[in-house]
Amino acid sequence: MRASVLVAPRGRPAFGGAWGVLALLVAVTAACHLADDPETHCPANTHVDTGRCIPDTDNGALMVITAASTGGACGSVVAPTSIKTKPDGTFRFRNDDKVDHVIRGADGQVWATLKPSTLSDYLALKKLGSWDFDIDTCSKAGVIVVSETP
Repeated sequence: MRASVLVAPRGRPAFGGAWGVLALLVAVTAACHLADDPETHCPANTHVDTGRCIPDTDNGALMVITAASTGGACGSVVAPTSIKTKPDGTFRFRNDDKVDHVIRGADGQVWATLKPSTLSDYLALKKLGSWDFDIDTCSKAGVIVVSETP
C-alpha cells in the first residue's frame, strides 16, 4: 500500500520549504481566531473578570466625582459621600470632572486612576467595616461601608 502525499509544483512535498511555512502561517492564523474570547461584551448588570462575565452583586453602586465650586488643588467632590455594600459587593467611580483623578484608600493604596469622563473598573471590598478614601491625596472624600445587612 502506498501512502498518499500532497505534491506541490515541481514534484516537491507540499509541507517542505516555502509551502511548509505557508501552511504553518495559515494554521497559526486560524488558531488565533479560534482563541478569541467570546465574552468580551457582557450583558447589563455584569462585568468582565478574568475573561468571564460576572454578575454585579450590587448592580454597581456608583460614586461620581465632580469639580467643586471652590476650585483649588483639592477642588473635587464625590457624591454620594457614602455607600453601603455587602462583602464583595461591587461599586465604581465615574469622573465627571475635567481633570484626571486618583482615588486611594486611607492606607494609601490606589483604588482607581481616572481620566475625565471615564468609569473605574468594578471594585469590591471583602472585609466588614468602614473604608475611607480620598481623591488626589486630599482630605477624606468619602467612605464605603461593608456590612452584611443592606
